[in-house]
Amino acid sequence: MRPRTLSRGRIAAYGLGDLGFNLAFTGLNLYLLFYYTTALGIAPGVAGLMVLGPVLWDAVTDPVMGWLASRSPFRRRRPTGRYRPYLLFGAPVVGASFALMFAAPLLFPGAVIASSVIAHLVFRTAYTLVNIPYSTLSAVMTNDAGQRSGLATSRMVGAILGGVTAAVLVLPVAQTGETLAQGFGTVGLVFGALATVLLLIVFTTSREVEPPESGPRPTTRESVSFLRHNSAFWILFAAIFIYAGTSAVGSNSLVIYAGAVTGATESAGVVLFVTLLSAAVSVPFWGWLSVRWGSKSRVWVVAGTLTALIGLAQAWWRPDSMIELLCSQIAIGLTAGAVPVMFWAMVPDTVEWGEWRSGVRDESVGFGLVQFALKSATGVGIGSLGWMLGRAGYEAGNTLAPQTLDIVSGLTFALPAFGALASVAIIARYPLTARRHSEIVAGLDA
Repeated sequence: MRPRTLSRGRIAAYGLGDLGFNLAFTGLNLYLLFYYTTALGIAPGVAGLMVLGPVLWDAVTDPVMGWLASRSPFRRRRPTGRYRPYLLFGAPVVGASFALMFAAPLLFPGAVIASSVIAHLVFRTAYTLVNIPYSTLSAVMTNDAGQRSGLATSRMVGAILGGVTAAVLVLPVAQTGETLAQGFGTVGLVFGALATVLLLIVFTTSREVEPPESGPRPTTRESVSFLRHNSAFWILFAAIFIYAGTSAVGSNSLVIYAGAVTGATESAGVVLFVTLLSAAVSVPFWGWLSVRWGSKSRVWVVAGTLTALIGLAQAWWRPDSMIELLCSQIAIGLTAGAVPVMFWAMVPDTVEWGEWRSGVRDESVGFGLVQFALKSATGVGIGSLGWMLGRAGYEAGNTLAPQTLDIVSGLTFALPAFGALASVAIIARYPLTARRHSEIVAGLDA
């Protein structure tokens, strides 16, 4: 692949994709359990299983889509490319299926649980169909490690802004309906339409750069060889699985904890907004630091350690007022924003590492597996949280008993801190630096 310098406008436009995805998916992760238990009145244990069940479906669709995307039926040459057409045809499906998630219980009031689960499955399938090709674009738009850091920074800014928007607006918009369930239906329509428009913008502005000799599509055996020899990929896979799962538990229990200590459910949106906004502010700094240090894993180690220390301090201190909670979450946001940026900047680099080690290049199969890692870890985390809350005696709308508040506090602060430390221990073994990656790219070109 010939090196390509991307314009700032094209890099910024790429980030709009994750803005659209996270209007839907981050809002889903933050409020889906709340929606099931509070808006629909489903027991926490059952609601946890409703979140966890579709993760099993992701275990099939994510790797399969990763395998299919590299064998795309679309033209391999510019300007269409192999991955961009999925955005064109799939964006409307993503938006419509997100709206369906909240419309289904209203359309089928006699089968609330069944219709909710089916709609959830449809949305996750549509999300997989578009998100994996979108993520793979970062590996074929350029092969320069610094430019990939720019793309990763852009998409993380977009992702965080999408999360901030969801954190701030989901509950206020939902509360405008005659019932909370109807209000969430409005959320689905509005956010689904916005996600569709943003993904179509990415299709219009992105371009793929193919290797001079693309060669035949990789066989299944070659893809397996590519993964089997790709130690850098599996280190990254393990680190993000642990980090994402524990972070999902923390962010969802933070919604409950904030409402309990402040006495107002609406305060959860403010806390999430401030946390995500501070992360968005820090993202460009972490991206710049990774280029200056020439080591993305080193930035992960430093930022992950700081995140863990702040989380453990929160668990010991247990902030019990709005001001204390906001200040401590600002500190968390400033450090936690580094890990997603580094992760998405590192995944494309593992493509060249795997190609160098195996002699096979398969961009999308790895992206399918990392999407599975992210979504399955998040789903397992949220599903486990519902089960743990049920065991702890949590009941939506009721004041938390002291022992229940203790458990929620541990899930909010201590568990994500230990997850961050575990990810640091794993990522410290990551073998690629910017210099090493440049040497591999030069060797592959030669």
